[in-house]
Amino acid sequence: MPVHHTHHRFSNRSRLTKQNRVVIALLGLAGALAIAVPQIPSIPKVKIPTIPGLDRLMKEDPPITTSLGDALTEIPYLDGFNPRNAVPMTVLPRNADGTFKAFPGQFSFEAQSYCLHAGTHGPGSGEGYLYAPLKGPKQGVIRGILQRSTAHPEIAQQEVQRLVWAILARTKPSELKGDIRQTADQLLTDKDRSALEGSGMDFLKENSTGSPFMSLPGPLRQVMEAENQMRNMFYSPSAPFAELERVAVLSGEYQPRKGDRPVPRGRWSWHPDGYFARYYPDGYSFTTQNIYFREEFDVEIDKNGVASLIKDPAGRQLQVVGGEAIYSEKGAEVGRAKFSPSKPEGDKRKSDFDKLIKKFRKGASAKELAAIADVASAFDSPQETWQHDARELAIHAWMSTLSDEAQGKEASLFAMVGMSVAAANAYDPTNTVATPGETGRQRLAQSSRCKHDSSPDEGDTSEGGELKKSVIDGMKARGYDIGPDNVYIYDQRSTGGMLRFVVRMGHKNNPLPTGECINEQIAGGQVPPGSLEGAKELFFGSVQFSGTMKRVGVRTVDVETGVVTGAGKGDSTGIHPATGNAFQNYQRW
Repeated sequence: MPVHHTHHRFSNRSRLTKQNRVVIALLGLAGALAIAVPQIPSIPKVKIPTIPGLDRLMKEDPPITTSLGDALTEIPYLDGFNPRNAVPMTVLPRNADGTFKAFPGQFSFEAQSYCLHAGTHGPGSGEGYLYAPLKGPKQGVIRGILQRSTAHPEIAQQEVQRLVWAILARTKPSELKGDIRQTADQLLTDKDRSALEGSGMDFLKENSTGSPFMSLPGPLRQVMEAENQMRNMFYSPSAPFAELERVAVLSGEYQPRKGDRPVPRGRWSWHPDGYFARYYPDGYSFTTQNIYFREEFDVEIDKNGVASLIKDPAGRQLQVVGGEAIYSEKGAEVGRAKFSPSKPEGDKRKSDFDKLIKKFRKGASAKELAAIADVASAFDSPQETWQHDARELAIHAWMSTLSDEAQGKEASLFAMVGMSVAAANAYDPTNTVATPGETGRQRLAQSSRCKHDSSPDEGDTSEGGELKKSVIDGMKARGYDIGPDNVYIYDQRSTGGMLRFVVRMGHKNNPLPTGECINEQIAGGQVPPGSLEGAKELFFGSVQFSGTMKRVGVRTVDVETGVVTGAGKGDSTGIHPATGNAFQNYQRW
């Protein structure tokens, strides 16, 4: 045992000695290496230089925050609904801030619009735009500019857009150079200037690593770099609009982004102010706004849940009797269609309407909406003119009912009874942003400044020119002293509407100067002296084409109340004789 024990200790000592030899050898080698080559100095920590202003820029909300996530009131049920009888908004009277005094019914407005999202693509040809509210720290400033610009028709649209871009780029008003400074003096208040000065930024220069925004995600970096570049241009003595536009509006093919969603072109939205709207951009600078204000309808729902009667104040009505939907005007039947709504389709619509209406108001009911939609479905594929009229009557009744349910019927009644119809239907689009389903495209601020399109003159050989001459001749035959300046022609056939005309009538039943942007013409002194009177009535009409036949309809509407005060129709193979027949058949109610 002792011998074995001694051997065990010796074995341990032998193993440790070997380990020591290895350690000593490694230490010797390290020493030799230390002598043979100079020591490599330790690598210091690289301090990435900070960029003054970038941290603040990233922490603050952008001046305008409106996004696709704010577009919550779209109405898929109305896809494909293209009302044909729309009045041009610009022939209506206005308040000092440009607000239109509208009445119940359908309107169209070709407006100036403004880019609110620099560094993105402009509108394409197929995507849809939805209503969203103007939101963000500078929404009040932007809206004020849009409202005040209506009273300054002498300020070109490009100059207004330049000022909007300057605000989006967080430019300091005190450092603006050139013409934009004069525009700012006219369209900004002292309060606006103070707010913009306090939130303004300097130009962020590149550092040794390149762009100050290199670390940001691609889409955000694109916008930040565009705004920074424009900020530098605004601080220069001259910033050509074309150069600003080149930075703000991207060219090239659009690449889909995360968050995009399909929105059909021409989709309707419900606006919390109580009307319906849809938007057709023409580039970023112009947008056609289609607007519908609720009308008063009598709707009767029978014990089986069927909308047995739908009637408007003008005497048009739909009745469901014995499996047929009968369309009448002024008590005279015009046509009838089979009424046999599909139960599965009706149940699906009812479910969709339930979900939709609860977005607007808790406790709202979709029962009446579903019943009206069943009647409208009898005219889903209209061929003849009366079928279009019947479907439009039903859909407008549906829209008016949705507006009642969304606001509460009591609120709608108060709006109509407690104030004038024009006051209840005041229209100011400056709190509205037309927002694309493709998030990398520009959001468009809407204004009440019009596009300034001209109406065909009497000598024009087009259908519009022929209609203008026909209206003049038809009204002269009834004793009116009327000329080309009193008739405005507008063609809505490209968006499913009709070729139309309107004449503004004064308090002495005299034709007034009429045209697109009439209020801006008045403000600019372009309307002859003595003719600045506001319109009491509107004389308007339309041409329907059916093969070789033309039908012209004429109506007068009281501007203050929205009540139809007279109507007439005329048929013929030509626009001129059909228009003459319509005025000859016109009867005042």
